[in-house]
Amino acid sequence: MKKYTYLTLLALLTLGFTTSASAMTEKQLASKKKYFLKFDANKDNALSEAEYIEMTRIQFEKKSKPGWEQEGAKRFKRNDTNSSGAVTFEEWISNQK
Repeated sequence: MKKYTYLTLLALLTLGFTTSASAMTEKQLASKKKYFLKFDANKDNALSEAEYIEMTRIQFEKKSKPGWEQEGAKRFKRNDTNSSGAVTFEEWISNQK
């Protein structure tokens, strides 16, 4: 198991994550982490608002849905639970439905 997987699992346990996140397997968590980090352009292990909105744009374009900019900003604010100006993987995964 990779080092970040242990750290991620520990962080999730500490945060008291949602039922859906707790039901994920280690492989699913690793896959989600890889997806999340794909949008981390500056490699700081967190998504800025611009990076988060880009992730939302890609998700919306796959479904041909409009309104990705507004929805991305809304999701960013909801997921930045500590108001740091960046969304960490732990914050993001704890808000997954």
